[in-house]
Formats: sequence, C-alpha cells, structure tokens
Amino acid sequence: MCTIFLLLIRLSPQLTLPLLSYKINCLKSRLDRIREVYCAEYPDEEDPFPASNGLSLTKLREGGISSDSCTTAQKERRLLAEVIGGEPWQQDCHHHLRNVWFKAMEKALTTKLNQMMKADLEEISYELRVKTSFSAVARAYDKGFSRNANYAKGFGEDYAPWLKKNKPREHMYHVYNAQGSRHDLCVLAAPAIYMNRLSSLEYMDEILRLPKKRDNILMRNLFCVLTSEEMVALSRLLTIVNLSICLPMRWLAAMTPKLAEYQWGAANMGLVLAVFLLNLDKLIDDPDIVLTESFMMSMFSKFLNELPPMKAYWDLIFKRNEVKVICRHTGAIMLRLVEVRDEAFNPTNRTNKRVSPRVITLGYTAFVAIRADMMDVKKATHNYLSCFGLYRSWKGCPDNIKRQTWGMEATNDYSESSLGGTTHEIVKYGRIGHHNAAAVSDARRNKYWNRGSSQVEKSGNRKVKNAEKGKMESIHISILMSAFI
Repeated sequence: MCTIFLLLIRLSPQLTLPLLSYKINCLKSRLDRIREVYCAEYPDEEDPFPASNGLSLTKLREGGISSDSCTTAQKERRLLAEVIGGEPWQQDCHHHLRNVWFKAMEKALTTKLNQMMKADLEEISYELRVKTSFSAVARAYDKGFSRNANYAKGFGEDYAPWLKKNKPREHMYHVYNAQGSRHDLCVLAAPAIYMNRLSSLEYMDEILRLPKKRDNILMRNLFCVLTSEEMVALSRLLTIVNLSICLPMRWLAAMTPKLAEYQWGAANMGLVLAVFLLNLDKLIDDPDIVLTESFMMSMFSKFLNELPPMKAYWDLIFKRNEVKVICRHTGAIMLRLVEVRDEAFNPTNRTNKRVSPRVITLGYTAFVAIRADMMDVKKATHNYLSCFGLYRSWKGCPDNIKRQTWGMEATNDYSESSLGGTTHEIVKYGRIGHHNAAAVSDARRNKYWNRGSSQVEKSGNRKVKNAEKGKMESIHISILMSAFI
C-alpha cells in the first residue's frame, strides 16, 4: 500500500502541487540518467531499471495521503486527492492529533493551577520566573539536570557523581530532552521529574547553602517548583497519563504499518479513538478512578488481546525482574518503568501519597479538556470518532476501505524524520550549515552508507573483483554520483 506524506513548507496549496509535479519530473530525469550511466558501464548486462513514464500520481488511487492536522495541510491534501482521482485514503497524522489534545490539556491545567495558587505565586519573586506550565518546568529541569552540558548554568554533570557518592542505592531516571517544540513534552518529561524529585531536592538544598551558588536562579526556580505539592500532584498525574494513554497510543500509531497480518491498518485508529473516548467518559463521571491502576492500565486491553506484538511490548516495558541495570558512566541504578508505575498508582513517599486528592481534581480538569478538544468540530479529531459517523471513523468507514488501509502508515514519521534528522545534526555539530545537515539526514535515512559495494578479494598486492556476487552490488558510488550530477 502506497502512502504520500505531505511536508508543509509554508507555501500556498496552489504552489505545493506544481512543486510536487516538478519533483516527480526530476525523479524521471534521474532515473533516465542512471539508466544511461549503467548501460554505458555495463553494456552486456540487462537493463534492470523500470521505465520513467511509470512514475505517476495516478497510481495512488488505491493508496493514501497523510498530512498534519493544520488547515493548510488539509487543503493541500484535498487538492492532491483531486489530482490523483479515485478515492485515495486521506488522513491526519495520529501523533499530531494526540499532541493537540495534550496541548489543550496542559493549557487547562495551567489555568487551573494559576487559580489554585494565585496567592502563593504572588509571593514568589518575579526574578525566579516560576510558572505552572509543566512544559516550562520540563525545560528548566532539562537545563539543570541533563548531563549533555548544553546549558552553561546547568549542573547535571555535578549531580551525577554526587548521586553516586551520597546515594549509591538511589535510582536515577533519564532526564527527557526538552529541546524543540512538542506538545507531548509535558507527559514525556513527567516520569523523570516525579521519580527524581527527592534526590534532586537534596542535591539543590546542599548546593544552595554554598555562598557562590545561592544566586543560581535556575536552581532556585527548580527548588521552588519541586517543593510545591501542587506541582508534585501535577507531575504524578502526567506520569499516569504517560503510562496509561500516551505509551499505548504512540505504539499503536507508530506500529500500524507492521500489523497488516492482524488485519490492522490506518482506519483502525478510529476504533482506538472510539475506545479511548468511552474511557474518558468514565473518568469524567468518576474522577477517583484516575488513581485505580487496574482501570487506567487496562483502557486499551482490547488491543493487547488482539495484537500479540503489542502484548509483547507491554510485557517487556513493565517486566519485573531482580536484575539491576547500572549506568557505566555514573554507576547510578537505572529506573525501570514498572517502578514508575508502582510509585504513580501506589506511592510509598509521604508527599506523593498526600497529593492524591489534588491529583483527582487536576485529573478531572485534564480529561474534560481532552474530551472537549476531541469533540470540537473545528478540530481534525472529530472526523475519526464513531459518534459523528463520518467517513474516517470506524463506524462510518466502509469495509473495503478498512481492508485497503491494512499495513498503511498512520503517522507522518517519514516526512517528519527528515526534519528531526536535520535538527539532530545541527544540535550535535553546532555551526554546521542547514543544507549540509539536511544532506546528512537524507543520506542516513536512505541508508546510502549501508549499500553494498564491489565484492573484493585480495591476492597479494592485487585486488580481484568477485563477479559471482550480485551484479547490482557492483555499481560504484562514482556511478551513482555521476547519474545525479
């Protein structure tokens, strides 16, 4: 099943389609050029390349078009479907859809906490820049406790040996990288902040007593935030959301193309959203069950039973064993997700226990916000909900279209990975040019460096080509380069 992924490049939809046609024509020219070079180098070999006139958008009539959920991308998708003809499957990236809900959730939680803590926030010095937005907390925690030394005033490299010396039996959870702009940052960063809170506070309490360190605004900011019971409740709630909602939905969206043998495809994500909406209604009707492990961790049990790969994944990440994984750089014991799960639902720490009523209050706010965003007819998610009965919902989708989407991507990972790979190179090497970073990203994604080359045998000082190996492997990099120049 073929899928086109639209990558928004901040142009009008009327310009995007001509550019797409131009790219296809370029591919045709390159295919013709590489055929010419190959035939010149290997005149006795049969031409292995397909005809360039076979490259056409019309072949996607039984394929799919995926984009993010913004209005411009949706318009591009509709115009492209008209050019293709037929009835190609059109969808929004399910990672984007989920992140939009989390954005609405965090916004509602921030507003709620600002109301709850209004008097306390007014007493905190403005220079400490204390905010109730958990994404802001996550970025501050990453700056302070991450060991990558990307922030000059961070203290992650000092904290790791301190932890090893003063608390050799203390567990350490990996600090989530908060760089970039992601709406699910609030839930992905929560487990590290929730589980490392006590050791982080003890370290900062010791360091802030030193005369030269007491003016560190970042450390004072984090100390103020991590000693707040409201923020402890928020980190506990978001840790539960991460384990019970984010992890299973991320896995289902990402692994959809590998589940065709279980009659699973992109259209099945509508069923996932329908199941999730039913559980949201239960959480809103009875907010106390947010702390009930048996309910929260079984919201997607239907799919655990139907998809053996998901059941294997679930058992793996929450596996209980006596083996301790120790970081070879710091000697700290690495924390397992099963321990995060235990502390989130059945905490042993007194503060974590005491904030349970606040977790329920904040949980109600969070789930109401998520449901309202999903049901908003101006947002893309409502197209996939069975209660609306639309074409892309599980209830409204015809059976033949469901079969057509088996094994089809449910996300924009292919197109987004080009941006992510470019960002990785820029972050890693600093002053690298954007075009160079993009080229390295493309080369890595297309596995240029993994391609076979001439099979060579050494005989003394003489190199002999092994002609018995695959003929296509004997195309040298120089031939490929000449074909694209």
